[in-house]
Amino acid sequence: QTSGFDKDGMKVRFNERGSYFSSINQFLIGVNSRFNVGFDFWIKSVRIDERGSSPFSTLSFQNSPNSRTALSSIGPRLKFQPFKKLSHLSIQTTFLFPIAKDQEGTSNGKPFLSQDSYTSINQFFYDQNKKKKFQNKKID
Repeated sequence: QTSGFDKDGMKVRFNERGSYFSSINQFLIGVNSRFNVGFDFWIKSVRIDERGSSPFSTLSFQNSPNSRTALSSIGPRLKFQPFKKLSHLSIQTTFLFPIAKDQEGTSNGKPFLSQDSYTSINQFFYDQNKKKKFQNKKID
């Protein structure tokens, strides 16, 4: 990141480096053979500091004028098999609610953490089995 917002919401250029960390945590449990429910929670961290400093400094998870860490979003997750005859096809959908305040940093003067918006993620999966020879190959 090379720019951000100050306390007045004005865009400013940074002379430092921005380092980011995102932890996307997803949990699912099967209700039956065709339907799963679960939830996501996303943790994000950012640190703006001098060039030449360690990019791993975001893992200290500090909150200061140049760094911040927050539980940024949470939401439900559903995975289902829509057609009984197409047992290899499944659809997964997640809807995330932003939790942290002013993640974009437009009014608090802190570094950009994430978007201040709701997020919908839809994924389609088609599983296909490998040949038995490939899966059960003996190693002598």
